[in-house]
Amino acid sequence: MTLIDEVKMKCSVCGKSSLQPVLMSSNQMGYQDMDTRPSEMYRSTMETWILECPHCGYVASSLDDDLIISSAYLKSQEYETCKGIEFKSSLAEKFYKQYLIENEKFEEIDSFFAILHCAWACDDAKD
Repeated sequence: MTLIDEVKMKCSVCGKSSLQPVLMSSNQMGYQDMDTRPSEMYRSTMETWILECPHCGYVASSLDDDLIISSAYLKSQEYETCKGIEFKSSLAEKFYKQYLIENEKFEEIDSFFAILHCAWACDDAKD
């Protein structure tokens, strides 16, 4: 069984608090997809894997993670428009923004997983 709760979190960038979905428990029954997506029920928890501050737009696995790049980058056209890509899925957009942040930090592994999760969200949205 999957349990998701809402927790008040303070953003490390702007310092404002917001309610965010947090995965409390889940499981996986069956095999992962050929594109390595996890099986259900865990697959349906993707919205808890990436959080977005509604005040400043910072995205991260946890909003209290310190932003390593300039906070001005969050206001850049490149970041705000996802380099001009129009996503059907807001979840895919969040993962793409995480990819942009991780890419700016030269975090190859984190960048890879962010863009992989973005691709999964796009596929689920038939985008």
